[in-house]
Parts: sequence; C-alpha cells; structure tokens
Amino acid sequence: MLAEARVRNTIFRKANLRHGRFQSAVIESCKFQGAVLSNSSFHHARIATSDFSETEFSGAQFLRSQIHSCRFCAAQGTDANFSNSRLKSCDFSRASLGGAKFYQTDLSGSQFDRCWLRGADFREAQLNGVLFGRADLTETRFRGAMLLGADLRGANLTGARELTGQQFMQARTDESTILPNGTRGPYRRHSGAERPVTA
Repeated sequence: MLAEARVRNTIFRKANLRHGRFQSAVIESCKFQGAVLSNSSFHHARIATSDFSETEFSGAQFLRSQIHSCRFCAAQGTDANFSNSRLKSCDFSRASLGGAKFYQTDLSGSQFDRCWLRGADFREAQLNGVLFGRADLTETRFRGAMLLGADLRGANLTGARELTGQQFMQARTDESTILPNGTRGPYRRHSGAERPVTA
C-alpha cells in the first residue's frame, strides 16, 4: 500500500506489485523495470522521470494521473486505463497496449514507435506531435482526437474508426501508412480512405 506516499529514487526492479495501490502517490525518478504491476491502481498519481520498461501492467488503472517524461518501453499493458490523464513526453516504444484506454488523455509529445495498440481507445485525446511510427493501430477509435502534427508514417490503421479527413490532413502520412480502408497512403483529401471497410 503506497497510496498518497511520496516515493523518490527507489528501485522496484522485478518486484511483484500486482494489485498494488498507488492512488494519489508522488513517484519521482523510480525504477520499475521488469516489475509486475498488473491490476494496480495509480488513480490521481503524479509520476515523473521514472522507468517502467518491460513491466507487466495489464489492467492497471491510471485514471486522472499526471505522468511526465517516463519510459514504458517494451512494457505489457493490455487493457490498461489512462483515461483523463496527462502523459507528457512519455516513451511507449515497442509496448503492447492492446485495448488500452486513452479517452480524453493528453499525450502531447509522447511516442508509440512500433507499439501494438490494436483496439485502443483514443477518443477526444490530445495527440498533437505524437509519434506513431510503425505502430499497429488496427481497429482503434479516434473520435474527436486532435492529431495536429501526429506522425502516422509506417503505422497500420486498418479498420481504425471515427477518423475524419480533417484529422488526417493535420497528421503526417506517407506511402508506408496503411489507411483505415486498407489502402496505402499518403492520405489524400476526399479519397474516403478514412472510412474503414465494413463486411
């Protein structure tokens, strides 16, 4: 139980913290590499400059948290919930985040290079400047998301839902982008490629 605790410069490497409770905790410059954090609660936590690389945090709850300059590289976070949070300049490269929820989350300046995000929820998220290079975004949801300057080059958006042509025109795509209708980019205005093919 670390709810409301202030934790700084602490090493939790490979620790078993399953179902841990970190609500409203302040976590700074901590190392969680390889730790098990599945189904843990980080509601309203403030986390900065900490390393969650290769952690297992499937089902973890980060609702209304503030996370800055943290690494989640190669982490396993299926069905994790970051809704209504601020995740600034975080690195999720090569992470597995299928079904993760980022509803109304500010992810400005973060990166998801080669991240697996199948079925993730980015509705009404702030994705300005976010790097999705080579990410798997199949069947994700983007209704109302802000994509100004988002880098979708090399991303697979097959079946992605609720995207508009205007959103695509604000983002960066190229010939290696797979658009929601299964065609290759770059996105062209009025092409209809933002609409997923329905069976």
